[in-house]
Amino acid sequence: MDINWTPSDRIAFTVGYVHESLFQKQRNRNNGPNDASMDWISNSTDTTETVHGSIKGVIVPEKWSFKIGGAYSQTLGRVQTYDPNCTGSTVCAANAPNDVAWRWPAFYDSLARVDAALEYNFTKALTGKLFYVYEQFINHNWQTGALTPSLTPNANGSVFLGQNWQNYTAQIVGVTLKYKFE
Repeated sequence: MDINWTPSDRIAFTVGYVHESLFQKQRNRNNGPNDASMDWISNSTDTTETVHGSIKGVIVPEKWSFKIGGAYSQTLGRVQTYDPNCTGSTVCAANAPNDVAWRWPAFYDSLARVDAALEYNFTKALTGKLFYVYEQFINHNWQTGALTPSLTPNANGSVFLGQNWQNYTAQIVGVTLKYKFE
């Protein structure tokens, strides 16, 4: 959902919100014995919430303009695993606690970004821009957060549990020159 407001030809405001949700259901059976009590089901849900806003303005018509914007996103992932047929099963009880399904800890990512730009139109076709960007990404994932890669038993490879996205903070200052062919 976006809301735009332009109170005059020299300034415009935009705010917005986005909600995304992805649900996946996985079903499997552990290694033998081939018994229905060893089935497990995992319900995975990833939810992303994003808010954003910006201001665009004209300082001097057809010469100076600016834009200030910002956005924040957070994703929360959950996996809930359960054994639908385990209650009362002697096979399931004999394999406990190793084959008992557990709820996994949640994991989340967040991304914050703020940017500002000042533009000057030298001519109708030539524009210069000075801009600044601040961006921060934070990842909290129990699966890979404190993981130290290890060698396999025969020492010919490494074991990793997925992508370990690194946290970062970036600050960017730039100058561009744009020419439009008309």
